[in-house]
Amino acid sequence: MKSANVVRVITGVTVFGLIAFAVIWFFSPIWSAEPQVCPVCGGTVVAVEKVKDDVSKPSRNLDVWNRSSCGNPLFGPGSTICPHDSYAYSAFLEKWGLSLEDPKGFALEMDGRIRDLPLPDKGKIRSLVVYSQRIDIDVVVHSVLFWCDTDQRYLDRLDEYAKHAGISLKIERERIPGQTYVKAEVETKRKQNGTPNGLEGTWTVVAGEQSGVPDKSDIGSHWAFTADKIVMEPSHYRTEFSYHIDTSKKPAEIDLKKLTDPNFPPGAWIGIYTMDKDVLRICAVPVTVEKPEMDWPRPTTFQTKQGDWRFLWVMKRAKTVSAER
Repeated sequence: MKSANVVRVITGVTVFGLIAFAVIWFFSPIWSAEPQVCPVCGGTVVAVEKVKDDVSKPSRNLDVWNRSSCGNPLFGPGSTICPHDSYAYSAFLEKWGLSLEDPKGFALEMDGRIRDLPLPDKGKIRSLVVYSQRIDIDVVVHSVLFWCDTDQRYLDRLDEYAKHAGISLKIERERIPGQTYVKAEVETKRKQNGTPNGLEGTWTVVAGEQSGVPDKSDIGSHWAFTADKIVMEPSHYRTEFSYHIDTSKKPAEIDLKKLTDPNFPPGAWIGIYTMDKDVLRICAVPVTVEKPEMDWPRPTTFQTKQGDWRFLWVMKRAKTVSAER
């Protein structure tokens, strides 16, 4: 009789927990705004529910498609994924992440200390070896996890490696008889510039607008992006800018500072940008380098109107030059 009551209590708690989880999952998109751009490449993201899992190939993101019978409810309504590099945003966790079996498959390079972590012999590994990255603005957490046969000599060697490499190591022995759970991770600072961001390459201006009026003066000019610099080459002059992006903002922000003739106005611009496959849009206003807060505010939409001093450029990626990815 007592055992039956225990079963009822456990069942009730389980059902209540599942209902609570479902409510949180359902309303999570209301609590957090859906990101519009990828924090890695700056490209436009799409809803996870609109992307199909190709089961004939390795999962493009094990966070989203872990191939289990229940799937992954953490990536329900409001969750998004980048179609270019597969980093996905969980509306429930409010985090970006990517998990793969291949440590070389990440657009942001996997930290070498995790990538080169010594693994057990193949015959002793009892699960997928999963490499992951979690992104939070300027921080990236790199990790690897797996199950293996309990082998004290291997675990001792792994412990020495972790101490020498300066990474954290979690080991759980015998949760499953004869097996050990291993997870290693390290946190690194993420550079907003100086690493591939999806903008690298040459773009050609195909349309323009200034203060609500179509502007053809820059059509045909080229903007060549490196990881931290832009070289603009219209037909009549050549200008270099340094730039900084912030993809955590919605829409993504871009700041430009002139390197050539910095005292010849405008010396700097603040704006927003969006990239959808091979189309790049930038909407920006000129500002004073010394006191940008005294000038026009940063645009919030990709529209201009009379008297707002906004410039809108629409560009297409040049066919002859590919981005450095």
